[in-house]
Amino acid sequence: MPVASIASDDKNQPSSNLLDGVETFSIECFGMPQQTTLDMDACMGVEIDHVNWVRDKYQAKALNRIQQDNKDDPLLQQKLTAAFNDESKAWSALIDKASTSVMIDSDGGTISGTASSIRQIGLIELQIHDIWENWLRFGDSTPPLLPEPQIQGCTIKSSRFLKSDAPFGRFFVPVTLASGTFKPTAR
Repeated sequence: MPVASIASDDKNQPSSNLLDGVETFSIECFGMPQQTTLDMDACMGVEIDHVNWVRDKYQAKALNRIQQDNKDDPLLQQKLTAAFNDESKAWSALIDKASTSVMIDSDGGTISGTASSIRQIGLIELQIHDIWENWLRFGDSTPPLLPEPQIQGCTIKSSRFLKSDAPFGRFFVPVTLASGTFKPTAR
């Protein structure tokens, strides 16, 4: 039976469902308008906050495992903690550089920030799963320390703002004109 959780103790904690060892986190920004580029950017900011919350949860659990499993060997504990922290810094650098490259590629486009955020969310999702796969699972039948993470959302990907038959990596973007009407433009 699925277990649903909506935490009230942390404003960035997304809702989630747990079923068959997989926790699906919903990072969508429900109830937020998505009519303008500013609306879309605000929505993406919420989604990034949600996915970062999930990443922080999995990172904290991995660091806790390193501390607990190696409490009798301080040197190994120190080496593993440093290795994990270095890995996390490398992920952060990759995410930053990849997001920046998307921003540069779509420079001048009305949704350059949104496109960059979508890339950032996708890479953070990969990082979360990598943490689970390599730090929170065991090689035997021992259950993982946290359920397998799955991210549901990014609202913008499924919205009317991106045209599904556009060439890969190119977006059809609504532009608000002075008259208040929308004119789709290809990027």
